[in-house]
Amino acid sequence: MARRCSAKGLTRFEVLVVVLVGAFFLSLLPAVSRRAKSDAARVVCGANLATLGKAMLLYANDYDGALPRAGGRTTTWGEAVRWDAPSRSQAYNLSRDGSGGTATISSCFYLLVKYAEVAPKYFVCPGDTGTTAFTLSGRTDLPGNFELIDAWDFGPQAYKHCSYAYQIPFGLYALTRSHDPAMPVAADRNPWLRSPGQEPRSILGFRPDLPPYKGTPEQARRGNSPSHGGDGQNVLFLDGHVAFEERSYCGLDEDNIYLISTDLTQGSPVGYVPVPPAVVPANRKDSVLVHDPPQQMAAPQEAPRVDSRSLQHTAVVATLGCPLPEHKNAIWCSTFQMAWDRFKQDIIHEPIRVPGAENLSRLRRGLRFATSVVVLPEIAHREFERERT
Repeated sequence: MARRCSAKGLTRFEVLVVVLVGAFFLSLLPAVSRRAKSDAARVVCGANLATLGKAMLLYANDYDGALPRAGGRTTTWGEAVRWDAPSRSQAYNLSRDGSGGTATISSCFYLLVKYAEVAPKYFVCPGDTGTTAFTLSGRTDLPGNFELIDAWDFGPQAYKHCSYAYQIPFGLYALTRSHDPAMPVAADRNPWLRSPGQEPRSILGFRPDLPPYKGTPEQARRGNSPSHGGDGQNVLFLDGHVAFEERSYCGLDEDNIYLISTDLTQGSPVGYVPVPPAVVPANRKDSVLVHDPPQQMAAPQEAPRVDSRSLQHTAVVATLGCPLPEHKNAIWCSTFQMAWDRFKQDIIHEPIRVPGAENLSRLRRGLRFATSVVVLPEIAHREFERERT
C-alpha cells in the first residue's frame, strides 16, 4: 500500500499528479494572456475605426460628400506638412490659387481632429508597435495658446501617431459618398510598407487561398496587416461598418485592399505593391489603402521658434548694420538709425540707398524665418553693401 503523506490523506502519486496538472495550467497562462491581450487590442482597434467612420460621414456631409483630403484639388502625396503652420496654404505649400502642394496620409486623418474634434487616441491601434497617441503636452516650441485644432498634422513625426492606412485620397479616384458603400475606406497598416515597428514584408511568399491561385492559409495570411499578429485586419467600409477580415482581399470583387489591382476594370486578389508617393489605383473599384512610411515622411528642419513677447528671446542692437542675434528678436531705434544714416551721408557726401527696399513686403511673404522681421532688413543691408562694393 502506498504511504500517505501529511494529514490530508493524499498519496505521493496523487500529490505528483496535482503538481503536474498545476504546472500544465501555469504553462498555459502566458499564451492565454497573450491571446486575451490580442483580442482586447482587436476590439479597441475596431472601435477606433468605427469612431473614425462616423466622423468621416459627418465631415462628408459638410464638404459635398468628399471624405477627408488634405490640401487642395491637385495636392499630391508627399513630404511631411508644416504641422504647426499659421495657415492652410503654408501648411501644404499651396499656390495662391490653392493648387499644388503636398500632404501626408496622416494629415488627411488629422482633419477629423481639426474639424470633427476626434481625440488623437482614436488614431492609435493597441496592436501597432511603435505608435503612441499625439499630445501637445511637454512641447516648449509652441505659443502658449496653441491647441490641437490649430495643428495640421500629428506633429513633426506624424507617422508615429497614426496607426491606420487610408484609401489613397489624392488623384482621380479620391473617395466620395457616391462610391459603392462596400468600398473599404481605412484599415490597419499596409504590410508592404515600412512602419515605425515593422519592416515591409516581402510579397514573394504571398498567395491567395482562392482558385486559381491555390495558396495555403499560411501563404494567404502573409498579405495581412502586422498589427494583429498576421491574423487579419480591422477594415472600415464606406457605409460606416467595421469588420475584422481574415484575408486582405476583402474589397469589391475580392480586391486586395493593400495592392494595386492587376485588372484595369475591377479589383483583384493579387496586384502590385504601392510605391509611395506615386500611387494610383487601377480603376474606380480598386482599393489601395496606404500609410506614411517613416523614411519618406521625415519632417523638415525648421529654425527654433521664438516668443516675440519674451524679453529672454530679445536683444537690443544699435543699427541694422550690427551683427544680428541668431534665433532672437531684435529691437532697434528707427530715429537713431535715420540719424546714423544721415551721419554717413554727410561723411561720404552721397545719399544712402537700400536697393530692393520696395520689395521687402514681397520677400517677407516668400521666406520662412522665425525672426523674419529681423532677417529681412539684414538682407536689404547686404544688398546695399554688395552694390557699394
